[in-house]
Amino acid sequence: MAVSLNDLVDFKELKNKIKNKDIIFIGDHTPNFKKLNSKYLKKLNLDSKVNSNFENKKTFLIEILKGIGFKSISFLDNYKDENIDYVIDLSTKDSAKQVNKKFGIVVVNGTAFYTTNFFNSMQNIISITDNEGYIIDSINASAPNVYAFCPSPEILLDYMLSNKCVCEELNLLIVKNNLESIKKSYPINYKGKGYPVHLFLNFSEFLRYLQFVIISYITLRKLKGDINLVDYSKLKMNNFSELKKQNSVPSKNNLFIKNFLKKIGLFNITKKMYSILIGLKSYFGAGGSCNYHFIFKKDLSIPDNNFISSTLHYEIKWGK
Repeated sequence: MAVSLNDLVDFKELKNKIKNKDIIFIGDHTPNFKKLNSKYLKKLNLDSKVNSNFENKKTFLIEILKGIGFKSISFLDNYKDENIDYVIDLSTKDSAKQVNKKFGIVVVNGTAFYTTNFFNSMQNIISITDNEGYIIDSINASAPNVYAFCPSPEILLDYMLSNKCVCEELNLLIVKNNLESIKKSYPINYKGKGYPVHLFLNFSEFLRYLQFVIISYITLRKLKGDINLVDYSKLKMNNFSELKKQNSVPSKNNLFIKNFLKKIGLFNITKKMYSILIGLKSYFGAGGSCNYHFIFKKDLSIPDNNFISSTLHYEIKWGK
């Protein structure tokens, strides 16, 4: 998962509100930017020396967070790595008990929705959040099918409240480029069953969203079905071993092109041009995509309340 410049500003603002200065990332988060420019160095009150480690993304992020004022920075994921402090399957009930620690800020940013038991995942995340600590989360509004299970903003809002976490901020983040986003307050929907995200946008924001749709359509591979439905059961019973093997072997076409370019002496210049084009596509192509962005505060003084039994629309229309 990526940490944006907007995230860093949130971290600094929230750090000043909490007593517990420990922060944990759910997932292996790294910055989506190379260096902090003068604007953000000033916003975060950091010296330009922090940019000296930008090539090692994890070290770079940790140095920034230490500079902001966090005492400890931890990472939790479902696989072993030198940068991962806690290896936990969030889908398993009470698996976070082994952490045996509370954090002032827990950065989720959608990681819980990649698990196959969303409720266990969120319970684990809430359990390691200190009272009066904050949980930062987000949902990709432009492509919600990236997740295993994806709640609507309204359902997540209510679920967290029923677990004594009040939502202090709910915004629609409209990406300006791959570095910065525009924050727009999200109007909690109950009158309609659902609204496509573009209906929340004004005309200029809608044009930006169209830019994202058009560039994505032109530049990304069109999905034609990587797995035939009739083959899925057989593939799964074999633990997808055939697909895993195919995925680990470089494409023959790519190898041919690579070797050909090396023979004629154009490989390095082609590689540089490709990197520039990918960078431009990443910078401009992300513009207009949208994310729901949440900041929850855990507050054990919140009165007990039940999680609604359907969508907010039906709960208000038909609920007793």
